[in-house]
Amino acid sequence: MTKDKFDWRAKLDTDNSLRFNALVAQVSKYEHVYKDSPDPQKIQMWLGLLEICKRQDAILKRLDVIERKLFVRDEKKREGILGDLDNY
Repeated sequence: MTKDKFDWRAKLDTDNSLRFNALVAQVSKYEHVYKDSPDPQKIQMWLGLLEICKRQDAILKRLDVIERKLFVRDEKKREGILGDLDNY
């Protein structure tokens, strides 16, 4: 008796399904990296994580630019606001 494969993707809501499919599309750009691998699924997972890290880095860079433009004039005020954001 074989166990049916669990289709977790079918259980995703629409928003998360769209996000997942977009991430899969991003990872598929690296097919040349994982296609001949004995365990391509594991490599795809790591590449998905890499894509997420790249997005996070881009967000942090943009946030840094915004912080510098808004708060660089008053360093004390900047530190206070950043502390409040950290505590939030």
